[in-house]
Amino acid sequence: VICGESFALQMRLSDVFKNGIMGHESTIAAGATDSLGNAAQVLKVKCQEHTNGNYVVEFKILTASPALQFRIRVLNRVVFVKPVEALAGPAKAKTSEVDMIDECRIHFPLLLRGMLRDEFGNVANTDENPPVVKIDGCGLRQNGGLVFLERGGSFSISCTPRRSGDLRIQIFVTGELLADRRISVRSLSSW
Repeated sequence: VICGESFALQMRLSDVFKNGIMGHESTIAAGATDSLGNAAQVLKVKCQEHTNGNYVVEFKILTASPALQFRIRVLNRVVFVKPVEALAGPAKAKTSEVDMIDECRIHFPLLLRGMLRDEFGNVANTDENPPVVKIDGCGLRQNGGLVFLERGGSFSISCTPRRSGDLRIQIFVTGELLADRRISVRSLSSW
């Protein structure tokens, strides 16, 4: 399951005599917990009653975890339990982050670190949507920065300014602007 994407389950509610139970749309609820007992955020999107106690229920899981115990309850009684892997959605600029600095030295590597997150704040997979960096100034070409992808949504950006002045760095995540900063590159004699 991908966080934020709906998935549907079909279920049948019946009494002890196998008669379908109607009118329980509002009493169907879901929840999920990870292996440490932490609750995951689960939303019931839609519940449709069909004939003779048959229901189609749509849910969204918003918390990423490799091992969730997904539970469906009817009238607070657990009727269904299944392990589910909830994967983070694609990285979004509005929830991702990058540490920026105001100044650096000429001829010394500049290193910026960041974290990619999906729209719900889950750590996103760096392999699917690596950040794109554009650099302008200080003797660097537009593609003069290296992006290193690390585990767990982390990334780092490295470049080595060749002249003093202003260095403009733009970082994009899935086409959205994450950061647009100017860094003052100073000569060694000004330190």
